[in-house]
Amino acid sequence: MSNTPESPISDDAESELRFIRNRFDEDVIYEVNRGSFDKEGSVSYFDNHFRDTLWQENSFYLIVGSDSGLLYNYVVNRDDLPKGSRYLFIEEDSLLQRIAGVICQDRHQEVVGLCSLATLDAQLQHFAFNSYCVLDSQKIIDSVGVLDGHYAPLLDFKGVVGTHLSSLIFNTKANLSTRVFLKQILLNVAECITPVRMFRGIFKGKTAVLLGRGPSADLAFDWVRENRDRLLVAAASSLSKKLLSEKITPDFVFTVDPQPTSFNVSRELLLMDKNVILFNKTHAEHILTMGFSGRKVYIDNKYPWKVKNEDLNSSGMGPTVINSALSILMEMAFTNIVLAGVDMCYSPDGFSHSRGTKGAYDIPFSGKLDQTVETNAGGIAETDNAFFQMHKALAEQAANAMAQGITIATISPNAAKTPHVLFKHVDEITIHNHPNEIKEIIDNHFLWPTKEELHKKVTHTLTDLKKVQRDITTIEKLCQETLDNINTLFSDKSSGKEKKYTQKINKAESTLNHKYEYIINTIKYFNIEGFLKTITYDEQYQDKDSKLEKSLADYYSAYLHGCKRVKTDIDNAIFITNAVLAEQAEQPDYKLLCEYWDKYALSWRAMAFMQRRNLAIETLEPTYQEAFKRYQQNSHDHLHGKTSYDLWKEETVKKLDLTHVRNRATAHFRNGNRVGLAQIINGIKLLEHKERDEHLSYFSGLLCELDGQFTEALEQYQQITEGYLLEDALRRIAYISTISNDINTLVLALDCLAQISQEYLIQLAKVYLLQGSIEEALEAYTRYLDASPNDIFVLTQLGNLFFQLENHEGAEFIFKHILSLDPQNRTALARLNQA
Repeated sequence: MSNTPESPISDDAESELRFIRNRFDEDVIYEVNRGSFDKEGSVSYFDNHFRDTLWQENSFYLIVGSDSGLLYNYVVNRDDLPKGSRYLFIEEDSLLQRIAGVICQDRHQEVVGLCSLATLDAQLQHFAFNSYCVLDSQKIIDSVGVLDGHYAPLLDFKGVVGTHLSSLIFNTKANLSTRVFLKQILLNVAECITPVRMFRGIFKGKTAVLLGRGPSADLAFDWVRENRDRLLVAAASSLSKKLLSEKITPDFVFTVDPQPTSFNVSRELLLMDKNVILFNKTHAEHILTMGFSGRKVYIDNKYPWKVKNEDLNSSGMGPTVINSALSILMEMAFTNIVLAGVDMCYSPDGFSHSRGTKGAYDIPFSGKLDQTVETNAGGIAETDNAFFQMHKALAEQAANAMAQGITIATISPNAAKTPHVLFKHVDEITIHNHPNEIKEIIDNHFLWPTKEELHKKVTHTLTDLKKVQRDITTIEKLCQETLDNINTLFSDKSSGKEKKYTQKINKAESTLNHKYEYIINTIKYFNIEGFLKTITYDEQYQDKDSKLEKSLADYYSAYLHGCKRVKTDIDNAIFITNAVLAEQAEQPDYKLLCEYWDKYALSWRAMAFMQRRNLAIETLEPTYQEAFKRYQQNSHDHLHGKTSYDLWKEETVKKLDLTHVRNRATAHFRNGNRVGLAQIINGIKLLEHKERDEHLSYFSGLLCELDGQFTEALEQYQQITEGYLLEDALRRIAYISTISNDINTLVLALDCLAQISQEYLIQLAKVYLLQGSIEEALEAYTRYLDASPNDIFVLTQLGNLFFQLENHEGAEFIFKHILSLDPQNRTALARLNQA
């Protein structure tokens, strides 16, 4: 026999996919799940792991991987699946073939599916995925095998599927308004005084810099300071804290996100200089827009419904605040727009945002990254789907800019390389503005409205809201009358009045679609889930009339519920608008104002009100003195205390799971990406985590292997003595020992692995056989079969070994045992015929 053994631990991604049976009589593909279900059966494991994530009603679960078919069976064998929910398992092709014979496909076929990537879109359409996506009730779940990342093709598959699903979800939502956006528009409506359309074309031929919060923003601050009097500086609101620390006052700040976290990451905006101008989407987070006391310009339409003869406002289209800001700067006709901190990828040390901004988390690698991009400097950087969508939109914007004669350039070498965006060193940037020219243009065009103008515009807003409120009330009455007519029509068909009631129902629909056409879509979006339910009819209604009655009744009931929701939010908008008018009054209604400031957490606005009027707290009535002392304390706490973001970050650091970082490092290793692996090592060094040292040793070992330094790699791996990385380290030691023909170390590594899983006894037996150590091989097989006496694969190998050793009695015993388990086993039949 040869003295050089074959590798017992495959370094190829396409490892053998063999089922083994654990002590709970479950068939597991070891390369996928290893020993995940050895301490407790899969059902118990899944019960604990997925207790809070898999069983919500009216949810669409997209599950990547099936855990050797066990997770699929776990779901499909459950009798009490949640009402209205769907489950779609997406499995890698080679695994899909292997699990075909072990999964149960004859239960819950109407709500549980299994597909490959190739058939994913068809399955999503079959299960009406878009409806769930509109309601934001879709959930992407990783199987245990994906989370553990042992099987390389499954890990790669997860990246492809994740990118595909994220893009699909993003695009579906982008085409449909959602209630959270509409609610924010109504909360902000009294603040919408100056539309951005008024400033189209005013900066023709000028240069602006747009600052994002990417890691490379730090490289731009010195250049911005040096050229401050000649640049228009625009920035994302989330960069406010960093700009204050850098003592850079922007001209424009942009905010677009409606979620409460927008305040958490942008609250320092409220501390900025009074000359800063805020550009906000009408659906932006209301505490920021209401709390900001300086000049404001609103982007997009003022109301969430059509307004007759209203000039369309600029929408600032784009998936992120940077895309929206760039869109507005282009409409203002800047000829040159310089991007800084618009990276759309992770930095070499693993950070997503500039250090010191809230988005940086101070945690490298806190996200699960989907793909890589080429950088302007020619390197490769990792990115996620959110950045990818931003990058895609930026490329389209840059192409449009080029067609308009606008140059977009970036000064960030580590930013994602983007078509039509030029990469220039700061010394190559030509600034076309004269000193203080930008300030003069701003002073001439961005004027404060007078008290009279402000009062007139807010009063006009109040009039608009009350008119819509009256129309909604009329629509409610019409829908209720129609529901009564539907009930009468189907409950008494013998009266001969079917035509009369049918005409009334048709007239109501005509009135809704014509007279109130401007508000109908808004009502529908406020109760989109109700209208989506009218698309399908309950199967219990067998006859045509019953189905028609139910569909009509559900349809107008959905209208009624939508009207109630719209009215509630319009009532809030009217309350806010009256409060804004009260702020302008000579004799303020402090009771109304305190109710307003308290209800919407506007302590900072209350203090700005006092400052604007030069009022001292001591001059107020005692009741309101206490209120303003509270606002004073709250405004300090809001701006300097811990936010929900800070608490989240602390909790994230405690619970940070480095498994996905291990998976990415392994992918870099497989692909020979030395730079990517080195970047991960640099990032891990910055991390305070109890498992940091073990990961550093493992990643350093991988890097040494790529550099051909196998002795150094072994030294790194041997430092790992416990934890989930131990098995990976031992597998690498076994591989290196194989290629270096170090049999003693190889046997020792496999023996240690065999203590983790009996599966490695098979590899150990192979090594002994290759070395001619028959007794040791027989002992390894025996140890394995003691735990799994009916494993036909290993029994066949042992029978063949007996046959080769001419131990016919032993071979006959083994092959007869195989036939008792599998009467048609061809190998056993053939061997017994040869005996």
